[in-house]
This record gives sequence, structure tokens and C-alpha cells, in this order.
Amino acid sequence: MLPRLFWWGLVPLVFLVGCGRVEKKIQQAEVSGKVYYQGKPLPGGIVKFVNSSGYIGISVIDPADGSYKLEAPVGEVKIAVDNRMLNTGGRQRPPVDLSAVKRERSNRPGGGGQVITGTFVPLPSHYSDPESSGLKYTVKKGAQTYDIELSDNPNQPPPSGH
Repeated sequence: MLPRLFWWGLVPLVFLVGCGRVEKKIQQAEVSGKVYYQGKPLPGGIVKFVNSSGYIGISVIDPADGSYKLEAPVGEVKIAVDNRMLNTGGRQRPPVDLSAVKRERSNRPGGGGQVITGTFVPLPSHYSDPESSGLKYTVKKGAQTYDIELSDNPNQPPPSGH
């Protein structure tokens, strides 16, 4: 009798615990700006904003002017900038379709599939990882602009004039 009562009590409890787990909706805000390397617009790649929960906002960098636009999680984020996918070693390579990149726990970039094009510029490798890039920003509610300055020497102020 006791085992039967145990199962009849356990099943509803497991059901309630499982159903009670509702994933919290992440607040997002539009962030746009430009990515600069050594004072010049970065001609392509991707930019990622990652919060402490691992939620990612991602955007393609426009090769024409270094601009980006994404929906980022509100709060403090770590930022990564990467353009290694453009390194073809001198060989012609078709553009990379960002929609084919697997992104767990992330939002879709605005406008659906974005194609990554541009010119490879060798960046210091630490910028490709949000944990080692040293780039942080606090995203507030509402649309905002944030320019990202990359340098070979992060302790040196970036050149002005943009």
C-alpha cells in the first residue's frame, strides 16, 4: 500500500515541479553603432553581446562602414568581435550565411539570415571571445548607440576623429 501511495503522490509532484518551470523572458533593447579597429571602421565580421546567463545578441558588421545593429539583452554584457570567418588565406570563398550558424539561447539577428562579407583584418585573438575581450557595456532599455573601439594596445586610447 505504501509504494502505491508513494507513486500517486510523486507523479503529481513531479508534474507540478516540471510545469512550474517557466523560462523568464529576457528583456532586450536595440543597440547600434560602429566597430573600429586602430581608428578605422572594421570591414566585416560579427559582433556578439553576451549576458551572464549566456543569452547572446549577434549582428553582422557592415563591411562598408563598420556598422552593426542588434537586439541585446538589457543589463551588463560582455562583447566579442570576430572576423576570422573572412580569413580565406588568399582563396576566394563564398559569403558565410549567419542564419546557418548554430546559436543556442540566442536571439535571431534582425531581418533573418544575414550574410557575412567583407575583408579579413587580423585582430588580436582575445577579441573573439567575450570572456577575454575586455569589452563590456551596460545595455539600458530603449534604442541606444554604442561604438566599439578595438586596438592592438588596449591600454592606449583609440585615435579620435570618428
